[in-house]
Amino acid sequence: MRWFVNFCVGDRDLAESSEQWRIVGLSIGLFFCIYATCIIVSQLFETYRRLSNREKVFWHLSIVRAFFGVFTSYHGIWTVLYDRTLFDDCVNGKTQESYFGIMFTTGFFIFECTTLFASNIYFRFIDLNLALHHLLSLVGYLLAVYYDTNHFFGTVGLLLEMTTPFSAVCWLLIKAKKADTKLWRFNQHILIHLFHCRTTLELYLWWVTFNNLELIYRDMPLAIGLLQYTELALINVYLTPFWTYKKTAQLFNPIDWNHAANDTDSGKKKDN
Repeated sequence: MRWFVNFCVGDRDLAESSEQWRIVGLSIGLFFCIYATCIIVSQLFETYRRLSNREKVFWHLSIVRAFFGVFTSYHGIWTVLYDRTLFDDCVNGKTQESYFGIMFTTGFFIFECTTLFASNIYFRFIDLNLALHHLLSLVGYLLAVYYDTNHFFGTVGLLLEMTTPFSAVCWLLIKAKKADTKLWRFNQHILIHLFHCRTTLELYLWWVTFNNLELIYRDMPLAIGLLQYTELALINVYLTPFWTYKKTAQLFNPIDWNHAANDTDSGKKKDN
């Protein structure tokens, strides 16, 4: 991870506010470029061409999220295994790599919430669980940028996106009518396992919290604390168990439950 950050930013000091917003802006631009590239390249595939308009948007977002999930998984694993600086102070600890991860992620969630809510308004449909999760994440990372703190939870928490690439592959293969293949089942087993790993990570974040209560009470800004633990409780108690159940059920009944209510009138939506 260190070599990658050095390659991207050189000797620039990411503690400087101007450099931070530069990374955020470049991150937003990068994800919009990936999204636009998906629109162009996807036209080559028959599977894509027969999707409804709403499914096409979900196709683009799935690929962008998969790209982001690969980055965050790598960043999170590297942080846990090698970047011990953040573990010395779970509130105030900061490194060049953690700055890059926080700013890059902030850019992603600005892109994600912009496209997601624009899509929701246009198609008059909302996945409330996903929208709430991503909106809370956006506000949380913006607060981390504003207060210049909480890098430990912000970077280790990136590992929660470890399921995203496999979730994208699951959906794309279903749409390609490959849900009866060994590849899809193999991917689905990994996805379910990673959702259980998410639960373990969430419990670990609670464990770190209870072992650093004095430090968190003293140094963590109230706005970050309230938002962070509201979202962590929501994810740990409801969202992760719900998604784990849904993906496990999908293993035995491989349907696109993201658009299940839309399947009966997909033909009409293609012409809208």
